[in-house]
Amino acid sequence: PPFLGDDETPTEQWDAGMMLNPTAQKFESAKRDLKKLKHIFIEKPFTSNIDELETLLSMQREANVKIQLGSGLRSNTEFIEISKKSLKPLYIETQNFSTTVGDSATVPVVLNLMLDDIDIALALVKSEVQKISAIGVGIINDTPDIVNARLEFGNGCLVTLTAGRISGVDRKGT
Repeated sequence: PPFLGDDETPTEQWDAGMMLNPTAQKFESAKRDLKKLKHIFIEKPFTSNIDELETLLSMQREANVKIQLGSGLRSNTEFIEISKKSLKPLYIETQNFSTTVGDSATVPVVLNLMLDDIDIALALVKSEVQKISAIGVGIINDTPDIVNARLEFGNGCLVTLTAGRISGVDRKGT
């Protein structure tokens, strides 16, 4: 499929495409393509804020097209293998910390770092979420820089997720 946001590819030539451009450009590109009734896959982080995401989802419903949001983590070989097993987890805990570089300095932690963890938990725990409790603290800017969420599922599983863009560890692990 074409890479969306590529103005050189006429939209008449495709029905669906992948949006891999920088986060700051995704909102306007996605709006343009939704107005043209195109299905789109948006690589995370999807947008710079929740309001933009809600706008795109509203446009998607109105256009009656599909938006797939994702990261590719589910296509990871290890995840595919573990998801084949009949697991019945009772407790899952994740901690996902990163330093602030590029988009990660401005995109809400939940839309970036925590999103994969939420996605994987929902895929592994085959039950409905009954309760969500969360807290986030903004230190660098107005969006939470560290978030802790607790998901309680109908089957009794408890998932605790922590993600933050404030870390004493750089990308090399030192």
